[in-house]
Amino acid sequence: MRRLVLASGASICCLAIALTFNIGALAPRSAGETSQVIGAKIYEYKGDFAKLFDQWGETGLDTVWASEALVRTPGFMEAAKRRKLGVYVIAPVFFNPSALARQPELWAMTGYGERARDEWVEFVCPSRSDYRQSRVEWINAIVRDVDPDGISIDFIRHFIFWEKVPPDAKLDPLRSSCFCPHCLRSFQASEQVAIPRNLTTTRAQAQWIVTNRLFEWSNWKCRTIT
Repeated sequence: MRRLVLASGASICCLAIALTFNIGALAPRSAGETSQVIGAKIYEYKGDFAKLFDQWGETGLDTVWASEALVRTPGFMEAAKRRKLGVYVIAPVFFNPSALARQPELWAMTGYGERARDEWVEFVCPSRSDYRQSRVEWINAIVRDVDPDGISIDFIRHFIFWEKVPPDAKLDPLRSSCFCPHCLRSFQASEQVAIPRNLTTTRAQAQWIVTNRLFEWSNWKCRTIT
C-alpha cells in the first residue's frame, strides 16, 4: 500500500473542518481518478461512525485526518474503509502535554527561562534524541496496528502559538524556544560557540545568543527539527 506522509504546521482545534487541495504532485493517481481531495480533520466523535461517514459522503468528502485515539476506537477504521475514505492519522511531534506531565524534564524553555507554554500549547524540547526516537516508534506502532493510508506529521516545529500572533506583531526572539540547558550545550558543541561563563541565567544566555550568534542559532534550530 502506498502511504503518504504530510507535514502540517499547526493543528486546527475543532471537531471537523473541510479541507480541499490538489495532491497531484504528492501522490500520482491512476487514469480516471481525480487529484482533488476533500476531507475533514477530526479529533473526537461520540456518535455512529457509519452515519457520520454517510453524511460526509453526501457532501463529497473522501478523506479524513483523525487523531490516534479516534482511529483506535472500535468501528472507526472499519466504517471508513467500507466507505472508501482515505484515513490519515494526525501525529503531533513536539506538542505532547501527556509526555510533559509524565516527564517534566522534557519541557522546552523560552529565553525568559519559562516553560514553553501558551494556553493549551505545550512543547517538548526538540533536541532530546530519546524523545524523538520514541515518537518514531509511536508512529511505527500506529502504522503497524491501524494500517492507515498515511501519517499527517503535526507540530514538527519550535514553540509558538502562531494562531495568536497578529501579522503586525513585533518579533520577540526570547519568546521562542528552546533555551534549556540541554539545547544550549548541544548548540555550543555543534556550532563551536562559547557562551560567556559570566552569563549565568537563561535570559542572559539567550540574549547573548540572539545578539551575537543569531545566524548560527537559527541554522542549528532548523537542523534540529528537520
